[in-house]
Amino acid sequence: MNPDFPDDLVVEDAVSTLDSEMVVSPRARALFDALGVADVEWLPVGLINHKGRREPEPFCIGHPLRVVACIDEAASAFQRNPIDPDLFWNVTRLEIDEARVPDGVAVFRLAGLPRVLVVRRDVAEAIRAAGLTGFGFSRVSTFRG
Repeated sequence: MNPDFPDDLVVEDAVSTLDSEMVVSPRARALFDALGVADVEWLPVGLINHKGRREPEPFCIGHPLRVVACIDEAASAFQRNPIDPDLFWNVTRLEIDEARVPDGVAVFRLAGLPRVLVVRRDVAEAIRAAGLTGFGFSRVSTFRG
């Protein structure tokens, strides 16, 4: 939805935001539900396109309720935020200790990097297999931030 392309009105299944929120279509939400993704609060949100019209489908913000302390600090390269030492910054290598992720947790935020949203690999693969649009995934080890 860009005013430079007035005829492009198709909204993808995942809409990116500046605050790293997960905004998804009803189709994407249905897939998360079918996969049994828990611990996500779904908040309805209306989208208004660049022509000022509200999108007819009810999108949702998916707010993960879990923050998991699973960063493998020994294998990662980062600095601590000098204002809040519980936060990481200048991350040049990120590794997760998967043994510290509770069983059944499929979508969560990282303790120390609260803007980073982690989606379990099988869920990401199901999203791709379903042909949902707008989602972008990368391996944790390639994260820089």
